[in-house]
Amino acid sequence: LADAATPLWRLPYEEQLQVKYESQKKTLRTLASRLEEAGVDVQKPGGLCCPLRPIVPSPIINGYRNKSSFSVNRGPDGNPKTVGLYVGTGRARNIVCVKADHVENIPTKHKQVAQCYEEFLRRSPLEPCILFHRGGHWRELVVRTNSRGHTMAIVTFHPQQLGQEALAAQKALLKEFFTCGPGAVCSLTSLYFQESTMTRCSHEQSPYQLLYGEPHIFEELLGLKFRISPDAFFQVNTRGAEALYQEVGKLSQAAGDTVLLDVCCGTGTIGLSLARQVSEVIGIEIVEKAVEDARWNATFNGISNCEFHSGKAEMVLPQLLSSWKDDRPLVAVVNPSRAGLRIPALQIPVSSAWNSAVFLYPSFPGTIGLSLARQVSEVIGIEIVEKAVEDARWNATFNGISNCEFHSGKAEMVLPQLLSSWKDDRPLVAVVNPSRAGLHYRVVRAIRNCKAIRRLLYVSCKPEGEAMRNFLELCCPPDPRKKLAGEPFAPALAIPFDMFPHTVHCELVLLFTR
Repeated sequence: LADAATPLWRLPYEEQLQVKYESQKKTLRTLASRLEEAGVDVQKPGGLCCPLRPIVPSPIINGYRNKSSFSVNRGPDGNPKTVGLYVGTGRARNIVCVKADHVENIPTKHKQVAQCYEEFLRRSPLEPCILFHRGGHWRELVVRTNSRGHTMAIVTFHPQQLGQEALAAQKALLKEFFTCGPGAVCSLTSLYFQESTMTRCSHEQSPYQLLYGEPHIFEELLGLKFRISPDAFFQVNTRGAEALYQEVGKLSQAAGDTVLLDVCCGTGTIGLSLARQVSEVIGIEIVEKAVEDARWNATFNGISNCEFHSGKAEMVLPQLLSSWKDDRPLVAVVNPSRAGLRIPALQIPVSSAWNSAVFLYPSFPGTIGLSLARQVSEVIGIEIVEKAVEDARWNATFNGISNCEFHSGKAEMVLPQLLSSWKDDRPLVAVVNPSRAGLHYRVVRAIRNCKAIRRLLYVSCKPEGEAMRNFLELCCPPDPRKKLAGEPFAPALAIPFDMFPHTVHCELVLLFTR
């Protein structure tokens, strides 16, 4: 299991960093080669597309994860009520669920909650739900913690044909176990229960039910306080995220007249962290709950120059940028999923100071935006998870940040709408931090075609994956067929951050300018 979940755990940490650094060099060489094929000459020494700085190490090497997901399935001994992580493959038909006791990156507290959940399952008369069509009920466990040890547990349950009375009885038993029974040793801050008939359900599809404790846990990051809901995105390595966001702030060159555009803003972490550097933050996020969190985070932190939009970036961003007439510098920060951005978001028809606006996507709980809010005039975040937007707004308010706005929705829906009517003359900086799926092509198109955006920060957890498509769309010559009419960007600098020690993954921040 350790070799599968943390394949580099046997190497000394310095050697792990070297492995990841070489991997990022390979990615930048691939990008340079692909751009050359498209008629763009960007090669630098070593065949890279831009300078590559040394990898930034993680401040914490072991037990750094603040969120862990545990599956329920047959263990090596055949017991179907085993809680752990999967080993094996479906093709070989040798998948087993192994306890994660010896996995280096999972904190002791998470392992303790998983062990208690397994004990609860083995006491329960109900079977686990391994295959939906074969019945069973108990499913995965998610554990979230903050730096103070506050712990949230979320249990997923397939109701099958159970009535409300039977469901209520199971919820009561679960609550009793973790509050009065053997599970009380976990000292949970929050215990959630979600009924789900699908592999994965959002809060909107099937609400998280609070069985015990506080509805949220809170985390401090760069002097700001963030509210975290059950399904809100928050970087799994909190201390590593601080180093990442500080560097994003420096690279954005956001100042007082800059507008920060935060694409995939989540609960607003990037935008709120930069809100005091810029004049305004605009965030876009598809998860409405994340947008709620982002707004809450902004309010809680006393940040008033942020706005968050809920929706698909490929829908929101083109509309937002297409008529941008603000003369403030506009800086873009993008942090999409591994699939990258969708082209329309890169296609919008952009420098930085206290008069700048910053746009972030996703804003998540507002972490990046709030960390930048004091450097810029405004932060605008977009996040698809509504709960994350709620958290982002709360975080801004709690931290006394008032120059942030968070929008809930898909970036491809929200961003085009926001940029289409942009009449501000402040610099506009864009920060995108999408999932591994990357940015929708409408988001790519919106950013690409927005003249106000001269600096774009793309934060990627898998740059060699779908994000590569986004990089090519941002930098290729104008292409009328794809409606990529704007001046192309060029990669200017790359900085890798080791957010995931012992694994092969790392976060890459790519600065694009034009």
